[in-house]
Amino acid sequence: MTTSKVTLLGDSRAFDTYFYNSEYDQCYGYDKTFSFLLQNQIPCQQDNETSFIHIPDHFRGGTIGNNILRLALTDPSIVILCNGLWETLISKKMFIDYAVDKINKHDTRSGSTLDITYSSRKLVDLFLDNKLADSPQKYYSQQQQIVSYFARRRRQCIMLNQPIPPISHLNRIHHAGNFRCLPEWGECLDAINKVMDSLHHDYGVRVLDLVQLMEENGGASECLIDQWHYSASFHSHIAQKLGPMISHELSQMNLAPEHISHSFMMHRESEKEKILIYGQGPCAQEWIRNHPKASIEGVFDNGNGNAFFQSIPVIPFDEIEKTASKIVLLLVEEDERLALEKKLLREVPQEKILLYPEELDKSFYQSLRQKD
Repeated sequence: MTTSKVTLLGDSRAFDTYFYNSEYDQCYGYDKTFSFLLQNQIPCQQDNETSFIHIPDHFRGGTIGNNILRLALTDPSIVILCNGLWETLISKKMFIDYAVDKINKHDTRSGSTLDITYSSRKLVDLFLDNKLADSPQKYYSQQQQIVSYFARRRRQCIMLNQPIPPISHLNRIHHAGNFRCLPEWGECLDAINKVMDSLHHDYGVRVLDLVQLMEENGGASECLIDQWHYSASFHSHIAQKLGPMISHELSQMNLAPEHISHSFMMHRESEKEKILIYGQGPCAQEWIRNHPKASIEGVFDNGNGNAFFQSIPVIPFDEIEKTASKIVLLLVEEDERLALEKKLLREVPQEKILLYPEELDKSFYQSLRQKD
């Protein structure tokens, strides 16, 4: 009997109504949340049990590296991400920071006039154009780090997108803190949802469409108790949708106990594992020189000619299935990584994982708290 682990990293929407006050007409405990209900919504498969793990995190308490670490510690088959809300709550302070930067960069002696206008419309347009501290582009970059880490280890990610309440819903007021969302706030939510669609296209991330689910179950008045927290009934609907989605993804996986990913869910130095090198540029050459004891089966011929070390065989990429190595080490310049990994995730056999050189170095963890 094997055990598959499904790990949720969620913001406050995965919890009970700890924010309750007299303005709310509904409150509930953790036992009503999709996080709790999901434990009974994942059908058992033959010779396989599913363990559900909920990591309480608001995504704001740590760095992306810390989020990855906490997820990786559970060795999850599937990662569920419920986030993206706070990235849409743009503020006047962000505009002030933007305006100050524009003023500082403006050439006073040029004689030209710097036009800085402010409105909710302008603020949202700047967000959509990726010109504020928070932006769709920044959100994509952060989530890509999480998704990439687990996709390269042949694990699946499921994201919950943002239900978009109409402007008329509770007069745009969020009673926890008496906060009023911008009239155009729905456009910000939609932009984050489009990022999730991009991650689906780029990495095969599954997206649970809460926009559609809300429409199917009475709209915002039935599904949202404020501007973004779910009603007890909506939690139930989410759990009912997530369960079969998770079951399907688990049935498509091939994560036997001996799969190489289990040994490299955390960063560690390679021992006796054979490695395939992808890259023949300076990055690859430097890494090989610095790791003379590494067991390198070969270097892929990616169109750059013969390998630089005569003792290392050159392997045509179309013969990758014939190789014994279960690790493909991507040794390319950082600005080439993302485009390359998207391509290789589709072309490299599932029994092999893709790693970056820092993931074969345990000292990486020492710097997690300093990185954002």
